[in-house]
Amino acid sequence: MSKFILKTDHRFSHFGDRNPEYAGSVVKALASSKYGVCDVLQVLYQQKNVKKSIKDLVSSMDAHVVSVDELAPNIIEIVIHAPLASQNFEPGQFYKLQNYETFSKKVNGVPLTIEPLAVTGASVDKDQGIVKVILLQNGVSSKLVSFLRPGEPVVLMGPTGAPTTIPDNCKKVLLIGGGLGNAVLFSIGQKFKGSGVEVSYFAAYKNNTSIFKVDEIQKAAHHITWICEEKLDASWLLSDSLNQERFFQGNIIDALSYYKDELNQYDHMIVIGSDKMMEAVAKFRFYDFKQHFKSQSFAVASINSPMQCMMQGICGQCVQVQKDPKTGAEKVVFSCMNQDQNMEHVNFKCLHTRLSKNTVQEKINLAWSSSLLLE
Repeated sequence: MSKFILKTDHRFSHFGDRNPEYAGSVVKALASSKYGVCDVLQVLYQQKNVKKSIKDLVSSMDAHVVSVDELAPNIIEIVIHAPLASQNFEPGQFYKLQNYETFSKKVNGVPLTIEPLAVTGASVDKDQGIVKVILLQNGVSSKLVSFLRPGEPVVLMGPTGAPTTIPDNCKKVLLIGGGLGNAVLFSIGQKFKGSGVEVSYFAAYKNNTSIFKVDEIQKAAHHITWICEEKLDASWLLSDSLNQERFFQGNIIDALSYYKDELNQYDHMIVIGSDKMMEAVAKFRFYDFKQHFKSQSFAVASINSPMQCMMQGICGQCVQVQKDPKTGAEKVVFSCMNQDQNMEHVNFKCLHTRLSKNTVQEKINLAWSSSLLLE
């Protein structure tokens, strides 16, 4: 391998499929890294001030927990110091979070090891190297993040996924968030606002206790409709907000139906929430109330497929079927490569099936972990 990589023009990589000797599988790709690391180090040591450069690189790649906070029942924010991971983040992207077994808390000798989790990149501070991620606790590993401790080293890979794009000639956008989906829209809304787009935001929740980061939502939009299935307690609203805000009791479909006469003003719509919520909005947009939208307006759903590698096309855990309603043509895409997908093309039945395929194992694991933590 040395003859391929002991050069300094940095034109190409010769690992994995790029090398015929290691092409064809993930295992071979990993082997190419294992056997090529000495050659990479040899190239690095040819550089000036290599010791300082490597030390700075290692420091920037380190990630450790700053704090873990519960924003709402089963919704957790983790603040992580990860300088390199913070630098390239763009709104709409996410990260992969794991802990180290070596540093994890142990209960009765059992390490509380977290499997790879896809976590929302809520916001970053690139100057301070801070990444804030938010996740919903609905499985064993997501429950175990509560046991992460300040200062604990973690693995934070990313950002990954595709940044949310702003369509050409978009003057007004409608953001629709359900529950945890609202965390993704903080940075997306600010991106649209910063580009001169007028942002309307429908923020939907099951109950008052599930509302979080009100100030971030207020920064992300010009007009906000707070939607809750129980009567809203507005005491948490910031008194100095400059937005036009209103309240609606019901679910997201009830609210969209009530304000249907406003919907034809939007050029673009982004929907992020549970799979059932996004499917309901898709049915509303493309079937039940299609006539209330601009014919040329585009709707995007952020697809929350189950994920594993999150390296954009390696393991196939996140595959999602899309179907063109006009031609009937189907294709399979990797959601970790591009989670923002044409809502009209998403096969939500496929998404439901993919999300539920590990249900039995998750319930067994959750019961086991609960009994372990009670001991």
